[in-house]
Amino acid sequence: KNLKNSLRKVYCNRMWLAYLYRRYDLAAEFATKNQKFAAGNPIYAPIETIMETLYLGLVAFAVLRERIRLGDSSFDGGEKWTKISTDVINKISRWNEEDSSWNFQNKIDLLNAEQAFTDGDYPRALEKYESSIGNAGKHGFINELALACERLGLFHQSIGNTIEAQMHLMLSKQHYRTWGATRKADDVHHLIQSM
Repeated sequence: KNLKNSLRKVYCNRMWLAYLYRRYDLAAEFATKNQKFAAGNPIYAPIETIMETLYLGLVAFAVLRERIRLGDSSFDGGEKWTKISTDVINKISRWNEEDSSWNFQNKIDLLNAEQAFTDGDYPRALEKYESSIGNAGKHGFINELALACERLGLFHQSIGNTIEAQMHLMLSKQHYRTWGATRKADDVHHLIQSM
């Protein structure tokens, strides 16, 4: 049982890192492996469960968007990742309503932004990204503030708003540095330089 729990944590962390470094193919692979261990091992520390759930949803939206971008009509995992994204939004929405909006509002806003982005509803995506940024900042979640700024920057980049993209990515870089994630800040810096 300890080995299974350890492997679950390893795959969760690998999913998280792959997602942060925009390696969505690896993130999807680790998410799938993580879910296999999660199904058979429901006891898990709450904070780890929260982050695992959040990043599982983010990976699902990234996979779905990538398949749309590639025009991959043969993608047979669409139903799987759509179900995952829906389940994650439902779970975090429930936590937000029943437990603590202070802890979960920025997370559900970020997931809703990613869903709207995936669905092509850009005005709603922009609104939800900005709400996530505001709530993460207001509640002191500097790592999630950095992530939301990065995601908003990538959103702007994908729709051709280079100036807005660079501005939000620079904010993201600053927040990652404040959080102490210098390697991730450097990664975002390189992303800005490549634009």
